[in-house]
Amino acid sequence: MHGKDGEQPAVVTVAPATTVRQALRFMSLHDVSQLPVMDRERCVGSVTDWSLSARVWADAKVLDATVSDVMDAPFPTVEANRSADSVVKLLSKTSPAVLVTSAGSTTVQGIVTRSDLLHFLMRDSGEHHGGLGGASSERDVSLASGFRVVDALRSVGHQVAALDP
Repeated sequence: MHGKDGEQPAVVTVAPATTVRQALRFMSLHDVSQLPVMDRERCVGSVTDWSLSARVWADAKVLDATVSDVMDAPFPTVEANRSADSVVKLLSKTSPAVLVTSAGSTTVQGIVTRSDLLHFLMRDSGEHHGGLGGASSERDVSLASGFRVVDALRSVGHQVAALDP
């Protein structure tokens, strides 16, 4: 999935009818470890490489099942104007990502992963020399998502500087 100009999408997603095989290929193609399952603009579930791998290992026939048959709970959402602490509280072992919406909207603008959080924390401790989105394997998606979050914050009046040294 790419935008009109061939850029990486802000959030890589799959539809409920996508097969597990397709979802795993999509994760590999976009170098991400989790995907929101979206029914139009509503997150109805999630899949991770970890949970799909475990299911496929137990039964290879799962590869031909639809994502809706094996998906986990939807990722939690948070409005873009919320503090980093509120995002941290939502990330957990069972929720590796948080979807970001613009204030007063349910439209997903971005995604913050545990990997993003770790890079943010390393940057704050002076150990990280990357920028917005971090230098993770999910960098392109993280950058696109980060810029969407910046735009959403600006749209509600916050002064935000996007840095990627």
